Parts: sequence; C-alpha cells; structure tokens
Amino acid sequence: MFLMDSAESSSGYWEGITLLVVFAGFWVVCMVLAGWVARTKGRSVAGWVLAAAFLNWIAIVVLGALPSKKTSGDTSSATMVQQSFPMYRECPHCKEQVRRDASLCPHCRLSVEPWSLRDGYWWRQDESGSWLYLDESTGSPVWVHYRATSDDEPPPAAEATTTSDALTPS
Repeated sequence: MFLMDSAESSSGYWEGITLLVVFAGFWVVCMVLAGWVARTKGRSVAGWVLAAAFLNWIAIVVLGALPSKKTSGDTSSATMVQQSFPMYRECPHCKEQVRRDASLCPHCRLSVEPWSLRDGYWWRQDESGSWLYLDESTGSPVWVHYRATSDDEPPPAAEATTTSDALTPS
C-alpha cells in the first residue's frame, strides 16, 4: 500500500512539472513571437517582448492590431541620398555642423552658401558661378561640374557631365 501511494504521488509530481514546462514554453514562444512581430512592424522589440512577458498573448493581439511604423518602399533617388548620407556639412567659418540647405550657420551666425536638393543630388555654385552637384552614389562624395548651356537653375542631374573634382564643401 505504501508503494502504491508513493507511485501515485510521483506520477502527480511529474504531471505538475510537465504542465509547468509546457506553460513556460508557451510563455517564451509568445515573447519571441511578440519580438518578431514588433521587428517586422518597425516597433520596439525590447518593449514588446517585455509587454508579452507580462500580458502574454494579449500583447501579441494588441501588437497585431497596431499599424506598421515602417515607411513605404519609396526608393526614389532623393530618398536614397537622404537616408544614406547625413543632412549636415561643415561650416567654412567655425567648422561646426550645419544643415546642407542652411544659409546661416546657427553656431557662428555667419552666412554660408546654401545647397539645394534637386532630383536626388545636392547642387551648389562655385566662385566662378558654374554649377556643381554632389555625387554620393560611389560611397565617397565627389563634386561634379555641370556644363550649363544657360545661367538658369541647374538641370536634372541625369543630364550632367562626369568631370570630377575633390569634395570641397563651401
């Protein structure tokens, strides 16, 4: 009789351990799933894994109902240039960072030549008045001269020539 009671209590013990392991496994799977869904939607992975640790499957349902924070697949050249290279350049007077399109340095308050973004390229005029555009497609930025037919605004970069100068921001 004593052996039978011991076997029955041992069986209950292992059923409890098995149930605990299954429950913990489900909890971990929910946390991993919440992290994966958060990453695909452009949301905070750590934040949603922590939320799933407390709320379990409820966090996954809430996360699934939220809209994605990722931008649409816009791959225009202007977007690619802005994403791959910084929007700042060095001020020629105080050497601090200035927005590329700024006409006044916020640090030294001196006037700087603004660059303009057109068709995915940054344009500026040099001292002689000829137009240059910044070619950042090769990985190292290079100023390229454009041989304009008139003194109007620079044309789209696709029509530009490929004579290169070293990068010397104004």
